[in-house]
Amino acid sequence: MSWLAKSRTSSPATRQAHEPEIAVEATPQNVPAMLAEARRLEGEHRRGEALRLLNGAIERFPRNADLRLARGSTLYSWSRFHDAYHAYGESLALFPENVDLIARFGWTAHVLGNAGEAEACMNRVVDLRPDVADAHYGRGVVLQSMKRYEAAAEVFRTVIDLDANAAHAFTHLGVCLMDLGRFAEAEIPLRRSIELAARNPGAWLNLGVNLYRQGTLGAEEAYQQAERLEHETGEFVDTFVSYASYLRNVGRVSEAIAMYFKYLPGHPNTSGLTQLGMCLMHTGDFVNGWNLYEFRWLQEPLISLRANLDTPVWQGQDIDGKTILVRAEQGIGDVIQFARYLPLVKQLGATVVFQGRDGMAELSTRFVGVDKVINSGDAFPEFQYLTNLMSLPRFFGNDPRVSPVRERYIRIDESRSAYFRSRLDPKMLNIGLVWAGNPTHLQDQTRSMPLSLFDELANLPNTRIYSLQKGEAAKQLTCGDGDSAIVDWSTELNHFGDTADAIAALDLVISVDTSVAHLAGALGKPVWVLLPNPAEWRWMDERRYSDWYPGARLFRQSVRGDWLGVIEDLKVTLSSFMADRVHIVDPVMKLGEILEIAPVHTTFTPITVPSGLTAIGEMREGIFQYFPDRDEGAPLQRYGEWLHEQLGLLARLIKLGQTLVEIGGGVGVHTVAVSRLVGAQGHIMVYENDHRVKGVLRQNLRANKARNVTVMMNPFGMAAPTGTHAESESVDDLELKDLDWLKVNSADDALAVLKGAEQTLWRTRPKLFLNVGNVQEEVTAHLAAMAYSCWMHRSEVYRRHNFNNADSDGARYVSQIAILAIPEEVVVDVDLSGCIPIAR
Repeated sequence: MSWLAKSRTSSPATRQAHEPEIAVEATPQNVPAMLAEARRLEGEHRRGEALRLLNGAIERFPRNADLRLARGSTLYSWSRFHDAYHAYGESLALFPENVDLIARFGWTAHVLGNAGEAEACMNRVVDLRPDVADAHYGRGVVLQSMKRYEAAAEVFRTVIDLDANAAHAFTHLGVCLMDLGRFAEAEIPLRRSIELAARNPGAWLNLGVNLYRQGTLGAEEAYQQAERLEHETGEFVDTFVSYASYLRNVGRVSEAIAMYFKYLPGHPNTSGLTQLGMCLMHTGDFVNGWNLYEFRWLQEPLISLRANLDTPVWQGQDIDGKTILVRAEQGIGDVIQFARYLPLVKQLGATVVFQGRDGMAELSTRFVGVDKVINSGDAFPEFQYLTNLMSLPRFFGNDPRVSPVRERYIRIDESRSAYFRSRLDPKMLNIGLVWAGNPTHLQDQTRSMPLSLFDELANLPNTRIYSLQKGEAAKQLTCGDGDSAIVDWSTELNHFGDTADAIAALDLVISVDTSVAHLAGALGKPVWVLLPNPAEWRWMDERRYSDWYPGARLFRQSVRGDWLGVIEDLKVTLSSFMADRVHIVDPVMKLGEILEIAPVHTTFTPITVPSGLTAIGEMREGIFQYFPDRDEGAPLQRYGEWLHEQLGLLARLIKLGQTLVEIGGGVGVHTVAVSRLVGAQGHIMVYENDHRVKGVLRQNLRANKARNVTVMMNPFGMAAPTGTHAESESVDDLELKDLDWLKVNSADDALAVLKGAEQTLWRTRPKLFLNVGNVQEEVTAHLAAMAYSCWMHRSEVYRRHNFNNADSDGARYVSQIAILAIPEEVVVDVDLSGCIPIAR
């Protein structure tokens, strides 16, 4: 079916909206006065009036660059970046050498994520204005956004050479240097930025991060100053996220938790919610911790690694006879640790397809409970559910202390392990050693240690140490005098399967907190894990043994950075261990042997969070943070969708490239869906009046890559009376040239929206989709007076056959009434099944 808009000769849409009133007479000589009037109106937040004035002036003087620049600037300051982009682009076609237009177009392209276009513009501005600091500043910001930190740092130095008081340039230079890992060097520009803008909370926050990463004094004082300035200036930069992270990393976990609970209800920052989850698990609250840890999927790099498939996420539903895709995530150690849950999924009667991580193809085939392994880039087989590996603990008791799997869950190659065993002296205590982790890990500086610290251990009598170390750190074995007592096995470990077979042959593994420690634990091998202070959440506090691995013993730094104390503790314990070796006799696990696991049972369990916090879920339309206590919260939480039948109707009506205004966007479930319907060439302007909800809406749009949506900065309401400074606005205030759809999500807003949109409705004749509730008669009467034909559409808020395949849980299925309104002059030739015509 197609949608054809055919105007009848007697269309009431020919009625004209009132002409814009311009207070200053429109003559070429009075253009400066018109520009001044537009600036005044904009300063009073009356941007609609300013835009109306400028549009009228441009109609009279279409080749005036200043008027066009002012129009684009008004749209930009209004956060209408898509509109500003097109306005600047249209103006540049007329004035291709106007440097101000080039610069503004570049900034707008940058905000919209068009990095290449933005860079070209900024380079052109620098060519035209090489001695202007702001010209270079724009180029630096774009390079920084492209993660070209070295080049960006050089540009910010140029800005500073041209303007020694450019506080913003000092800030950006410092942040670039931190991104390059040059923290001591970064401190200098960061402190200078504070000297120039001492009441900027963001500057103090950056300094706090810098001082903490250097391990020097003053970090907490900087965080406290940033927090204080947030409250004094009203400029909130989420200082609490970094401050609480700092508290957690210096071992003050309870203080960090208190800070998160203080701020997160009003500022639902996804990084803060994830970190709160880790803090709670650190203290043993695994139920809330695992639920909140799901917020990791709203942060990079995981947000770009989502499966993004139209398949229900497993939340404990019955999977007997079904196929489930389990996706690996995060570090190799994480994959090994949580592969313990794969046999439990298998025990539920499912066929388990495991998508492993790069570099783990061979080891993944050894995980007990896996029927098929696919690798990154492989085609997906047919499956009915999907889940992420570190989401599984939620359904199997949460707490590792009661996990049904506490022993081996990785197979070894018996013949390969026998090869390694044949090279050992059975009279010696044969120890595998790993002293460093992945150097790209954010905490590698604190968790890795130099090989030289193990010199004394390597020469202990009756012991033989074998290096299982891989990567750059393995070269430390050959950097000494060449007389090391450590036997290097690294060249024989071609993949993690080889490492597993070598570990199975050894008596003991000693490792820093890295993947080999998890591999030894998963094989049931005695493993001694050397932990920094503080250790990661999974090792909790003060414990000498791990609930995750029965054979693991934990050696902790008593003081941050003190590995010598750990080594001394290790030597004492090793002497005792050697005196009683009987308990380390370790039978080899046969290839193909399956663990005996007690029967398990799961029930559908949506994510729940502590009162006042937001939740997260994979829904039919994407991944969303949401408020469980809002109207759409319960349907999203349990059913994974909200008013889905409305979206089904709109999918038949909305076309690519169309423009839409949505009132009451909520957390953006419908906004994201409609953004796909209008496509990259379309545009949605969405209003949400609740400040907290608006922040979550923005985050959800980013997470679901809805780049064609503008979240309007002002609250929506009736048009502000002339002469007032009210910031609320109506559809008519937008001065839209074209509008294809007006969508209103809340019945409470429907009639007010229509009254504030009359000029736009007569001028652009959009289609409308309005949730109306008990104001149906008033709305249809108003629309009839505006020459609209109306249909009623009734949609279940949540459906029996929903995305999550969840039953109703005894709840009553409720419905929502909406009005579809189409201008009378439009011939409708699309399927409107499910819609009931409303007689006039």
